Amino acid sequence: ALQVNSGENVNHDGVKFLTTSTLAEDLRVSLEQLLNTDSDPPATASSQLSSSFASAQHQWKARFHISYPKFLNHIWKTLILTAHTHKKSDRSKGKLDPLMVWTQIRSFIKGSYQAASQQSPLSYEQYAALPKARCRLDSDTRRLAYEVYVTYEEYLHDRGLWDDMDQIVHIVGLIQLQKLEVGGPTVWYDRVYVDEVQDITQAEIGLFFLLTGENCDALYLAGDTAQAVSQGVEFRFEEVRSVVHLISGGKQKIDRWEKLVHN
Repeated sequence: ALQVNSGENVNHDGVKFLTTSTLAEDLRVSLEQLLNTDSDPPATASSQLSSSFASAQHQWKARFHISYPKFLNHIWKTLILTAHTHKKSDRSKGKLDPLMVWTQIRSFIKGSYQAASQQSPLSYEQYAALPKARCRLDSDTRRLAYEVYVTYEEYLHDRGLWDDMDQIVHIVGLIQLQKLEVGGPTVWYDRVYVDEVQDITQAEIGLFFLLTGENCDALYLAGDTAQAVSQGVEFRFEEVRSVVHLISGGKQKIDRWEKLVHN
């Protein structure tokens, strides 16, 4: 069994307790060895900007990793504000807030399960078409956010940098490739327990479901949307239901959530 949490990585009585980042690293290495492939993602016919992992082959190292603090201090303040000086009026209105843009990139453009399944970030048309119930930004703000994303992605691509969603999408692609090779889903863990689910993206939810061999009865999730810690995640519990429905082709559905009275 596997428990994903925000604490230390330990093994206890046959249960692995791992952080998402450690799990991702372990899975990537195992899958690349199993499939006898390198760090290149599966080929895609998308004409859009490919995820930055396309240029970061063989370089999944911490020093090339971009987190929100690095995005804010090294990319936003030096590159993006300079590249988008003609948008000063929009910034003064609060439309180009760095955390808002990071959330759009992490939760939707690169971190949606749609992006993971198609192995490329959402195109502008796909992002703009997201329903208001899922992405609350108006069309003008989405356009500005996507312009910043393009600048950000080009920066990563040119320097061989990567962010969390690049690695998650890459791993989902490897699992999809392995599924094709063996003719069906593989059960990596008989049970997967995820704590602080409000801090994970759609793509990560999809990955956890894939690790169970696409068995929703083996996936246990717990969280509190009022206590989000991770920066850049816009989470709704309905996200889980939609991801399971998408991956299983509508054959499986998640049971109703149980609200805990006492924590």
